[in-house]
Amino acid sequence: MVFGGPLQCRNSTAPSTLSFTTAAMSSILMLITVPGNILICVAVCKDPCKSLRTPFNLFLLNISVADLVVGVGVLPLSIVYHTMEGLGSFSVALIKILHLLFFISCSASVVGIAVLSLDRYICVTSPLKYRSRLTSSRVKKISLVVWLISTVGPSAYLYIDFIIYTFVFANSTILFTLIVLVFVHHMISCSLRSQRKLFHSLTDSDKMKIRLIKRDEKVTKTFLVFLCSFVVLTLPPLCFSYVLNFSTTCSCNTFHVIRDFQFISILFPSSVNPFIYALRMVNFRKTIRVLSFKMAQKFVSVPPTWDSYSSENFPGELKQEPDSEANGCIINQTNKKPNTASNPLLADTLNSSFDVENAAKETLAGNDSLDCNVKQTIKEEQLGISHFYRVTTNL
Repeated sequence: MVFGGPLQCRNSTAPSTLSFTTAAMSSILMLITVPGNILICVAVCKDPCKSLRTPFNLFLLNISVADLVVGVGVLPLSIVYHTMEGLGSFSVALIKILHLLFFISCSASVVGIAVLSLDRYICVTSPLKYRSRLTSSRVKKISLVVWLISTVGPSAYLYIDFIIYTFVFANSTILFTLIVLVFVHHMISCSLRSQRKLFHSLTDSDKMKIRLIKRDEKVTKTFLVFLCSFVVLTLPPLCFSYVLNFSTTCSCNTFHVIRDFQFISILFPSSVNPFIYALRMVNFRKTIRVLSFKMAQKFVSVPPTWDSYSSENFPGELKQEPDSEANGCIINQTNKKPNTASNPLLADTLNSSFDVENAAKETLAGNDSLDCNVKQTIKEEQLGISHFYRVTTNL
């Protein structure tokens, strides 16, 4: 690939092995990036309890959207391009689209982390004004500004070389975010110390002091995880940008290896951001479990046992009969579960019907104006009448 760099390497092509390796690494990153960020987006947007609709989680959603663009846009294009490069085919338009989308999405993700740290700073230093300062409308406006900055800045790539703009990207977006994270970490530590001294002067309770110490330790530890993970993930591409732009002793093959490794290292954080910032939180994990359970309920249902239900067994209203144990269960009009010990084939189905009965009774307990059709449907579920029997009876 001709991206720039040393003059003797501008017209040289990358080794085929390197191109195929970069395509394979892009494939692996895509398989990790897409599912993780989709989980975060679905958890925030479809949260049944609405407990994730906080400013912090909305900023996390913005980062996940940027990382999802990396997974569904940048990485597939990287696979296609590097495979073509390994086969000796080149497309100038494809590489321009790939790099432009690469810079836009990665800029939005990195700047989103800086905004996320500022959100934590406001939350810790001004907890009483946090909700009034960061409303949902303001969060949306800030997210829009992040995407505007991330779109306008990379447009300069169209007029300069890729290697040169990676240096600009590393020393503007990445370095700026790193400075913000260090500054916020320092300010949060100072604020926590001052708050602790204030509370210690106002109370003599040892329990309260212990709770404050634990809270401070938790906040400090969480932010240290954010800071250290960002440094570990962004320091390599930052160093590589200097090597690519100022080294004059590297061979062309080494230059191509460093260039592709820098490209992958900038994309790698998009695959691990969900685990660093979101999935380590209890609320996210609970919401994902609830949504997964609801999806499983939609696609997994108890298969009906057609032999157990026929029109002869249900001539009208079912009544308890003394010898009904021979048919597999005892049916009564009370709120007791039927005895299915003698016919285990019906156990799962009738237990599910019993659960549906209780759920329906609790949900519709105070609704006296219930429609007759709905009452009839619930009554049929209580009696265990299968869908097959209802359809054949209507016919």
